[in-house]
Amino acid sequence: MTIRIGLSMPSVLDISAGSPRKPRPVRQRLVVAAAAAVMMAGALTVGPGTSPVAASSLVTNAQRVEIARKANSAVSVPGKRCQDPLFGEDLCAQSNNHEWCATFADWVWVNADPGIWTGYPITPAASSFWTYGHYHSSFTSTPLLGDAVVFTDSYDGGVNHIAHVAIIVAVNGSYPSYTVTSVGGNEGNPYDPYSSFVQSDTFTWTVSSPYPYVAKVGLYVYSFISPVQK
Repeated sequence: MTIRIGLSMPSVLDISAGSPRKPRPVRQRLVVAAAAAVMMAGALTVGPGTSPVAASSLVTNAQRVEIARKANSAVSVPGKRCQDPLFGEDLCAQSNNHEWCATFADWVWVNADPGIWTGYPITPAASSFWTYGHYHSSFTSTPLLGDAVVFTDSYDGGVNHIAHVAIIVAVNGSYPSYTVTSVGGNEGNPYDPYSSFVQSDTFTWTVSSPYPYVAKVGLYVYSFISPVQK
């Protein structure tokens, strides 16, 4: 199968197995204060269809492969929960006993390769990955292997409605239409972090319909953020 692991050239790899979810509590939809701190003058369009700004060096294709492998290592039946020994830590505790999707996504990037920039501005809030993309100018115009994908609870809901983040582990197809598989933590039962789990989700993303609804998580795709080098 064909998966995109670069900015424009397809490559070959496939590393890829729920229930609908209601809008998340408002606490997870907030944009962390760090967003304001990194805002620069002028408007920035952040949804799919934007062009990446190469202010920071994006990760290599080999690093993208490792990100996908690390994310997929947490997919099982039943799905791994936040206290699974695989993680080496309690992801729920790291998330203040709230939704742990961002903590899981951060765990994937941290453990995939030591050369990937993690930490600030990433926090336990899903919206912090949007902040990361803004901070590093690493939004991508189409989905790429290893990207973080952020979801909103309404169509093109904007930053204030970001409710979830997952990691892209497979991209099949070619411009302008792709079938994307992501792996996310705190899914299945997001209102009870200790009973929610890691699972994979598949959706179709097209240039003409950049905010698809993903029934398995009950949310809309909003934007894609590539990790960058330290």
